[in-house]
Amino acid sequence: MADWRAASLEHISGRARLLGEHAAKLTLEPAAIVAADIERLRSGGCSDTAIVELTQVVGLFAYYNRVADGLGVDPEPDW
Repeated sequence: MADWRAASLEHISGRARLLGEHAAKLTLEPAAIVAADIERLRSGGCSDTAIVELTQVVGLFAYYNRVADGLGVDPEPDW
């Protein structure tokens, strides 16, 4: 959970790895996303639909986490 790159991901395709790298950048430094990042995804086989869906999911998780943090919601007990 701390770092997806440290997980055992030998079975993950290059496309999935690209999506993961983009999701991490979008989460950690969203203002640094540039057209070249999107083009890299496209060149790696990602459709515009996949890119939009990834962006929406990352954005929603960021939103939900900020709402939960802002309201002091405790994380799941088993985390």
